[in-house]
Amino acid sequence: VMKREVLTVPPDTTIEEAVALAQSRKVGALVVVEGDRVVGMVTTNDIFYKVVNPLLGIDRPGIRFSVHQWQGTKDLGRMIAVMDQFKCEVVNIYARTGSDGGENEVLAHLATSDPVGLVDALRKAGFEVRMRSR
Repeated sequence: VMKREVLTVPPDTTIEEAVALAQSRKVGALVVVEGDRVVGMVTTNDIFYKVVNPLLGIDRPGIRFSVHQWQGTKDLGRMIAVMDQFKCEVVNIYARTGSDGGENEVLAHLATSDPVGLVDALRKAGFEVRMRSR
C-alpha cells in the first residue's frame, strides 16, 4: 500500500499550493523537506483541522443561513448592513457566484441563537434566505 514516489514540498509552500498538488496527484500526505532534511509532513486531515474547520466555524455555536440570488457587492453590502443592525458576531461569510452553473449564494455563520428577527429583516430587504443545518 506504500507509494514509492513520495511528493515533497518546501516549508514555505502555501496551503493553496499544497492542496492543489495533493489533489492533482491524488495523495493524502506531503513530506515537507528543507534542503536534504525532512522537517515534517502535512496531511489532508491537518488541512481540515487547521484550515477548513476554523474557516467553516465547525464546533462554534450559532446559526447558519444562505442568501440566494444576490447581485454583486452592492447587495453584499446591504446584507451586511442588515446583519450589523442585530450586532451579531460574524463567525464567517462566504460568497460565491454562479459561475459553475449554480446560483449566486452567500453563506453566513453568525454567533447568535435567535435568528428570527435577522432573517425576517433580510427577507424584508428583498433577499431569499434559507436556514442551513450545522
